Amino acid sequence: MGVCSWSDYTINLINSNINVNLYNTNNVVPRYHSCGVSGYIKMADSNIIVQNYTNQYGIITIDDINSDENVYYYGGENGPSSQLSADQFFTSGDFKFSNHKYSQITAKPGSVTPTPTPQNIPVTGITLSQTDVTLKKGETIPITATVSPDNATNKDVVWIIGSTSVATYSNGVIKATGAGTSYIRCTAKDGSGVYADCKVTVTEKKITSLAMANAPTKTTYTVADKLDVSGGKLNVTYDDGSTDSVALTDAMCSGYDPTRIGTQTVTVTYEGKTTSFNVTVNAKSDGPSVLYQTHIQNIGWNQGWKIDGDEAGTHGQSLRLEAIQVKLSNAKVSGSVQYKTHIQNKGWETNWSSDGAVSGTSGQGLRLEAIQIQLTGEIANQYDIYYRVHAQNFGWLGWAKNGESAGTAGYAYRLEAIQIQLVKKGGAAPGSTDNAFKQPLVSYQTHVQNVGWQNYVNDGAVSGTEGQSLRLEGIKVNLASQPFTGSIQYKTHIQNLGWETSWHANGDMSGTQGQSLRLEAIQIQLTGEMADHYDMYYRVHAQNFGDLGWAKNGESAGTAGYGYRLEAIQIQLVTKGGAAPGSTDQAFVQR
Repeated sequence: MGVCSWSDYTINLINSNINVNLYNTNNVVPRYHSCGVSGYIKMADSNIIVQNYTNQYGIITIDDINSDENVYYYGGENGPSSQLSADQFFTSGDFKFSNHKYSQITAKPGSVTPTPTPQNIPVTGITLSQTDVTLKKGETIPITATVSPDNATNKDVVWIIGSTSVATYSNGVIKATGAGTSYIRCTAKDGSGVYADCKVTVTEKKITSLAMANAPTKTTYTVADKLDVSGGKLNVTYDDGSTDSVALTDAMCSGYDPTRIGTQTVTVTYEGKTTSFNVTVNAKSDGPSVLYQTHIQNIGWNQGWKIDGDEAGTHGQSLRLEAIQVKLSNAKVSGSVQYKTHIQNKGWETNWSSDGAVSGTSGQGLRLEAIQIQLTGEIANQYDIYYRVHAQNFGWLGWAKNGESAGTAGYAYRLEAIQIQLVKKGGAAPGSTDNAFKQPLVSYQTHVQNVGWQNYVNDGAVSGTEGQSLRLEGIKVNLASQPFTGSIQYKTHIQNLGWETSWHANGDMSGTQGQSLRLEAIQIQLTGEMADHYDMYYRVHAQNFGDLGWAKNGESAGTAGYGYRLEAIQIQLVTKGGAAPGSTDQAFVQR
């Protein structure tokens, strides 16, 4: 073979690139030769560009035609900086050479294990150990989940229960809780959306027999006692031959009457089957007792029966009584107890309720405001019935008896509690009988500058304003309750007009409205039998003077000759000859 000319087989790579791919273990730039003699590649400012080298290691081998040994270059981020010995490695970069002659360029993986880029491998499937199970209530079964592929990045799962009333899942166990069908879903937590379901069917075990294993600890009671089922147990036998011991609850029991003396059979019902046990209810004493229970706002009848002066209801909780039941126990003589109530928006009931019937309302949100209770027949000849109530804003009132009213009327105040007690005929009352029934005797309202008519107030309350420099312009006064015949009369001294010439009565307006004229003084009096039984007291709050003294029975209260306005007033009835509500000094000031 002839000798080839150097210039004929020289490949000049000027400002050019040679691509080397490390993923090809035999990546070789072709050898240039002619006539069996190796040619060469002349590289001037050209690059060997290493492709796919991210996080890879490898060796570039370069055969030099001028040497028997290979020359190795290490690739760094900024290209090779020097000639290195064999088996050096590169990680990245372009390899730039100038004015070198090479016949072959080879790239291959190095001896260092590459560090792979972490990859997210999603879940592609979930296999459950159970996919369709049938259990009886109370039974359990284990369940597991197998996640594929085995090298999934996140193999965590979450269990979701369709209906906990049918089954529950906890720590790898399904538990049947009630009859029905539900699903338990196992879902991959890696966001792949992969899940698997297990159908759960629960059937009830059927009870074939029910018996009392143990009667309640307490089986002897005193009238009005609540049933106590603690200690009671049922023996339950099922159709599969299994048995169970079930604790007795109040909800299972019926037929107990805490007001009926004697032996009673209490029926126990459990899942459609019944059994029973007996209790004995004894009288509280040899004599008669009065039993009563109240329907309480937010509580209902749940407080149970009370007896002989016990408190029924609440106080300090602002809860109204809405209804009441009253009955006698162990009376031993003829007769009954009767009662009726004064109900919000309805007033006094027209008919008496008796012997445990309901007086009042339930489910209407209406308060009881007062009550009357009486005995009939022979027991009324032997006993007085006393009762007192706890009324809103008043607290405990005095004891009423034998049909008298107890509570309030005209205030819109609720009854909150009650006590009822039998006392031997003519015996001492259980406590004070003062103020058993509160009813406003006098009501009044005033027309105030810039305000208009205020709401009615009662029995000594302030009507008008103080400290606001607002004049009274008109007034209306009524007898709110009238135990005797007669009326109430009043007239006023008006700015620029002086004293009215005639009396107003029973809610008529005295003064003016819409004329911006101040009241300066007032006179108020009773007539008829009301005047025989009560004194009428009143006092005013006058401009620049403040509260003046109490005037009574037609006397003048206020000012004259000063041009001063009345700003507020209080009016009150006092039993005839009783003490004035306060000082009577300087009730009227005249210049």
